[in-house]
Amino acid sequence: MASSVSWQGIAVGTGVVVALLAMAYVGVPMPSGRRPRASAGTGLPATSGGHGGRRLLAGPLLLLGVAIATYVASEGGVSNWLVRFLEPAPLTTATLALSLYWAGLTAGRLASAVIADRFDHLRFTIACALAVAVLIAAAVLVPVLPLSIAAFAAAGVASGPVFPMIVAIGGERHAERSAAVAGSLTGMAVIGSIVYPPVMGFLSVSVGLTVAMLGAALLAIACVLALVAFGRATRRRTAPGRPVHISSSEQD
Repeated sequence: MASSVSWQGIAVGTGVVVALLAMAYVGVPMPSGRRPRASAGTGLPATSGGHGGRRLLAGPLLLLGVAIATYVASEGGVSNWLVRFLEPAPLTTATLALSLYWAGLTAGRLASAVIADRFDHLRFTIACALAVAVLIAAAVLVPVLPLSIAAFAAAGVASGPVFPMIVAIGGERHAERSAAVAGSLTGMAVIGSIVYPPVMGFLSVSVGLTVAMLGAALLAIACVLALVAFGRATRRRTAPGRPVHISSSEQD
């Protein structure tokens, strides 16, 4: 630590903040994410049966799972290795860069809550993920430290909307199972978060940390490709004239 504050004190302080947030969530009513089964003749969608859970990460939703896993792998890689990547700079400068990256994430998510509904959700998310890839690559390759830090901060802003928007898109795809879809996508995100950061460690001692950080940009590109593929698959399934399967519950 560059200051006199011990890491144990920081960990305890972080735990206190998380505990306060948990207490706040206890008092906030949360939606269940499920729609009630429609009565006969109402025309409202009915909840899917138990077999629907096995299909949550099949077809287009699997592409969303890949998108969120690659995005979180990219975000986690930058977060875990940014200070080490900026090792030639003073520790206070490198940690400031990480703080600015996370401040950008926060600002991006708050801004997304205000403006995202003005745009097509999928296109908005693709644009953000593409910006993440470009900005991370620029931050890694630019030879001027202040510009690199600024690019990482901007990458944080662009990253902010991606995770919540992917979850929202999944909920729109299966509105009757939105809670289950969100849980499944979050699980895929965890996989991304635990896979690439350790891989970056191996890459850093074999081909160099610069290549490993560029890998985070490539993962953001993979997120873009998965989202584009999801959009195409969804359009094919909803194309005019395509036969629609009606379940027995809907016929009733």
